[in-house]
Amino acid sequence: MAETTSHLESDETIMEFAVRMQSPADELLVRNALDQMECVRNVIIDIKEESVMITSTLSSFKVQQILEATGLLVVLRGYNYATNKLPVESSVVAMLCNSKVCGLTRLIQGDSTCLIEGSLTELKEGTHKVEVHISGDISNGSDSCGPVYGTDSNDPKGYLGTFEVGTDGVANFRLTTNQFRVCDVIGRSVVTSPIGSGECTYGIIARSSGVLGNRKKVCQCSGDTIWEEATQVKQENIRSCL
Repeated sequence: MAETTSHLESDETIMEFAVRMQSPADELLVRNALDQMECVRNVIIDIKEESVMITSTLSSFKVQQILEATGLLVVLRGYNYATNKLPVESSVVAMLCNSKVCGLTRLIQGDSTCLIEGSLTELKEGTHKVEVHISGDISNGSDSCGPVYGTDSNDPKGYLGTFEVGTDGVANFRLTTNQFRVCDVIGRSVVTSPIGSGECTYGIIARSSGVLGNRKKVCQCSGDTIWEEATQVKQENIRSCL
């Protein structure tokens, strides 16, 4: 697995996870797992609410992996810049490749900087670029997403940078930009593509919750609890690896 981090890797974020803790032993598992990580601080665990809140420079994907290693079900509920004094602007993008979900990208707005982090699988080994495109039309894959956002100016705003993909086809990246705010790109798309040729990934930028912004435990669409949905996602990920 390849990991790419921007030069602002010291940026801290606050993350809120729902963790299915049903006993003091489960709480101890979570606390011990997080206590071993140097980049994690301000851990607040509420077993009654099944909530874990932390401050860290790690990506939300990495922290979720640490929590899931305890064997407990984990769902990310909210995500803020630690120093954010403004109303929360955040979004999530389900990234697709050939109409199949292959990962997630998240955008979090700070006071002046937007943090972009992603976790993707089944990619071509090598260097990939990541961009925001002007349209959220993915009816024809990345071909219908339009040009890169802001290419009508001398300083295109949508070019975010590059990341590396390892031999296993997996990549985590964490980049920053001050060229736009999250609210400017809601409804547009994120597109990644290998330098040269190869399959693109793409997805629509949709609003998501900040810390303490989502207390739901039942999905209004399906009627499933967050734990039932987390189990379904876990089973689908296992099947996709078989």
